[in-house]
Amino acid sequence: MEHGKTGPSIAYWLYNYAPEWEASSKEVDCLVHEMEEGNRVNLITCNQKTTKKVSIFKNTKFLPLPYCLILFPFLRTFASRFQINHIFASGGERLLTPRLCSMNALLTITKDTVSLANVEKNIPYLRQLKYIVVESERHQDVMSQCSLEENRVKLIYPGVELKPIVPATGPFKILFATSPTSPYDLVSRGIFLMLNAAKRVPEVQFVFVWRNKNLAELQEAITRLRVKNVEIKNGLMDMDKIYQTVHATILPGLEYHSIKPSPHSGIESLAWGKPLLVSSPSSLASLVQRYNCGIVFEPSVDSLHRGIRQLMKCYDEYAVNCHAVIEEKFSQTIFLEKYRQLYTTMMESGS
Repeated sequence: MEHGKTGPSIAYWLYNYAPEWEASSKEVDCLVHEMEEGNRVNLITCNQKTTKKVSIFKNTKFLPLPYCLILFPFLRTFASRFQINHIFASGGERLLTPRLCSMNALLTITKDTVSLANVEKNIPYLRQLKYIVVESERHQDVMSQCSLEENRVKLIYPGVELKPIVPATGPFKILFATSPTSPYDLVSRGIFLMLNAAKRVPEVQFVFVWRNKNLAELQEAITRLRVKNVEIKNGLMDMDKIYQTVHATILPGLEYHSIKPSPHSGIESLAWGKPLLVSSPSSLASLVQRYNCGIVFEPSVDSLHRGIRQLMKCYDEYAVNCHAVIEEKFSQTIFLEKYRQLYTTMMESGS
């Protein structure tokens, strides 16, 4: 144990660590910052693509994925140095979870899987984890269907801080900030859905925050469909400024796995007091409906068009409820406290 570090040693394991882009990376950063006070903390990331140099000796270890495969035979030996191993991945992840599940480990499911068959294959490993943390009611229900012990499945929403409400001015603006990272993902993410709906509401401005990938495909689609009311902001942006200038944020995934559980663009939008347009398969749909902080629409052009009109017509009725959702479900204080409680229980049961 390091000098002055009296708490448990914790290793955080994840893929594609990029806090400037990835929501799950921001969650890990929040936990690392909180837990490194008094604890020995390491962060190990297996990145498919990274501009950072390989690093295995510092507390934050960057390992391009090919190197990770070479080092996997030694994974358990390294993990045994830590009293708690915390994995951030999908329920169907097949590299880290099978190797670490018996190492006093917990898994936070921050990604969905294309097929639930992948989760089913992992059930023997999921049962060995001390805890499985889910970030959506749907994943909580899926874990229950897999006959995992109810007291080991915990629903902990990501935490954010409340922001001051800055009313947007000018034309009604809708933000989309969950751009695809993989080819052939434009349909699933709802890009074509939004473009076709945008043609029906030319007075509404759509703001797409993009990540450089698939940019040519997006521009081609905009040109082909002759859409005039879409603004593309490509690359890293000051998102706080963007949230202040828009009226609402959209999560238009066509399938359950199209967008991550509890996507941060939706949560941060609510934190700024900006309501949501959410497709029914989205993980946030049930919360948006219960708290009346936006519109839930079916993933069709007609339904989205009606949803936009309804949101514009009764905007204040939805906007006034946004902060209540953050305070009750997405509080950063509650997020950190719940994980502290899990770590304490894991230490007590593992001692």
